[in-house]
Amino acid sequence: MESGEYKAITTQSTSTNSAVVVDDVVLDTTQTTRRILKTEIVNNPENPDSMVKITIKHQRKTSDGEWQDADSFRLSSLRAGEEIQLALNTQQTKILYDALSDYYSVGNQGVQYGTQSFVAVDDPDALVLSLLLPMINAREDDVFDILSECKPRALMIRGLQKIHETRCIAVDVFNTHLGDEDWNENQWQSFFEQNQWILGQGLDYRFLSISQTQYNGPSILDNIFCKNKLESSYEKTLQFRF
Repeated sequence: MESGEYKAITTQSTSTNSAVVVDDVVLDTTQTTRRILKTEIVNNPENPDSMVKITIKHQRKTSDGEWQDADSFRLSSLRAGEEIQLALNTQQTKILYDALSDYYSVGNQGVQYGTQSFVAVDDPDALVLSLLLPMINAREDDVFDILSECKPRALMIRGLQKIHETRCIAVDVFNTHLGDEDWNENQWQSFFEQNQWILGQGLDYRFLSISQTQYNGPSILDNIFCKNKLESSYEKTLQFRF
């Protein structure tokens, strides 16, 4: 599965200690034959980690398009020197591996009575976002009101954390290029336009486009004085002369 994708798994109990996976997994298929994986989840008190039983079946398609199990073969009828092989290529083996991983996760929940549905996901966080984002886009105010009721301060705190993280990254970029002296006037202007918080509150400043720039004096870097080089926090003071 790709990140954020999910797969539904349905089980049906057959006893208090066993349940079958309703949908078979197709390992490979052609126009006339296919191999499928049938799975059973069991409670195994003697070895709780061993709760999955599988059967791989070879099927043929009938003239009316139905899949039927091929004739069974009794292994007890094999003679000395004879063998039966059921080879799986790399793709088929990966499908088998992924299915077993999902079924062991289901088995860890124990056998549950009746019809039960489970969701197997590769990235739970991505799944939550994929389900939540359409809801946010459709009913943005309602969603945030609900989240605020559940965690009144959580959204505000996380928002402040993200702002702090973003500003710390900007300070690192500032220090790097200030020390390397590798940015020209246009690059610095773009940086400050994207990070206007650096210029402080209540200052009367304006950004001029390239076509508007008429000033031929010192560059923007010549007008920056750092009492202390910014090292770990954007909280240290920058003085600007305009």
